[in-house]
Amino acid sequence: MSKNLLFSVSIAALVGLVATFSWAQIRTSGQNATPKTASPLIFKTFTPAPTLQYLPNAANNMTGWIKVTAGATNGNPTLLPTTNGYFLIGRGGDNAIYGAPIDIQNPQTIDSTSWKVLVNSYNSGITCNANRPNSWANTTKWSRCYGLGPNGSAVVTEFPSNSDGSPGDNQTRNFGGQNAGGLPMGISFDLQFPNARTVSVITVMADNGLWLHKMVVTAWNSANSPTIQSSWEKIPNQVVGSAASCILVNPNEVYCAFRSVNNFVRLLTLTGTPSNRVEDLLSNTTSWNNSNILNSPPATSAANQPLTSAPSIVKHPNNRYSIMIRDFDGSLKRITYNSINKTWGSWIDEGGYLNAGSQPTCVADGFVPVCLIQGPDGGAYIKRLPAIVAGL
Repeated sequence: MSKNLLFSVSIAALVGLVATFSWAQIRTSGQNATPKTASPLIFKTFTPAPTLQYLPNAANNMTGWIKVTAGATNGNPTLLPTTNGYFLIGRGGDNAIYGAPIDIQNPQTIDSTSWKVLVNSYNSGITCNANRPNSWANTTKWSRCYGLGPNGSAVVTEFPSNSDGSPGDNQTRNFGGQNAGGLPMGISFDLQFPNARTVSVITVMADNGLWLHKMVVTAWNSANSPTIQSSWEKIPNQVVGSAASCILVNPNEVYCAFRSVNNFVRLLTLTGTPSNRVEDLLSNTTSWNNSNILNSPPATSAANQPLTSAPSIVKHPNNRYSIMIRDFDGSLKRITYNSINKTWGSWIDEGGYLNAGSQPTCVADGFVPVCLIQGPDGGAYIKRLPAIVAGL
C-alpha cells in the first residue's frame, strides 16, 4: 500500500476554483454500528518502503511510545475529540475509516472488537481538528475531519455526536481542487449570533503556496440541505511547506501553525472584534500577512535539514503553546511559545519515528502534550511528552 501522501501539483486545478457540492451521505454507522470483529488490514504487520528519509537509527528510537493498534494503519491516523473523551481514527487496508475510543491519560493497545466502521471507503489518510472545544457558543457541534479525494481534491467528513459521545452518522463533501501537496487541515465555527451560519476554513499546500478554502453555509431548507458558498484562494506572499494547523484559543482568537520550506515553523495569530469576528478574519487571505505571523527559531543549524511534515499546535494553561512536527530524520520535534512574553523556547527532540508523508496529531492534557503518530511499522503510537516548563 502506498504510504506517500506528497502529491504532484496542478495549480490550474486550484486557481480561481469555485466549487458546488452535494451533501452526500457516505455511511450510516453511529451509536448502533456493529463493530467489525474480523481482522481488517489495519491489524496486519507492515514494513515501510525505504525512502531517503527512512533512517533505521531514528526508527529504533521508540522509547516511551506506546503502540495502540495491533498492526498498521493505511495512511495518517488522527484523534477526534468527543463529548466523552477521544476517538482514534484510522484508515484500514480495506480503505475503510475505523474509529475506537482511546484513553490519552492511560493509552493501551485497542482491542479489535472496539473498532467501528465510520466510513466505508476513503482515498487517503485522515486529519481531524483534534483541539476543538465543546463548550463555546460559537464553536461547531459537529466534528470535522479532512482527507483527499480520488484526484487529490480536498474532502471533509462531518460527524455529529451520539448520546454516548461517539461519532455518529457522517456526511462527506468534496471541496474540489486537485493534487494537493499533503493532507488538508481545517477549523470550523457554527455561529448562533447574529445569524445562524457555519464557516469552515480549510488550508492545503500546493506548489509551496498556501491555499485557503472558505465555506459558508448561509441557509438551510426544509430538507436540511445547505446553501453553500465556497471558493479556493491563494494566500499572497506566503511560501510554505505544509497546510496550517489551527486552533481556537478563546471564543474570538485563533492561532495557526504551518511549516516553512526550511527548518522553522510559522505562527499566525488573529484576534477578532465584535464587528470583525475571527472566523471572518481567518477566511480572508489578506489577514494572512507577515505582520500577523511569527517565525520560530530554526530547528537545526543546517538549512539542508528541513522539517518534513505539517505541524500540530496545542494550547496549555497560562497561554503556553506547544508545536510538534516531524524532523528531517523522521523524529518528533517540539517547541514551546509563550503568548504573554511573545518568546519561544528551545527545540526538543522527542524521539520516535514518523513515516514519511505522515504528520503528528497532538492534544493537551494540562501542561502535557499527548501526540499520536504513524510509527516505523505503520502502527499508531501515542506518547505523553514531558510537561512543559511553566516559566517559559
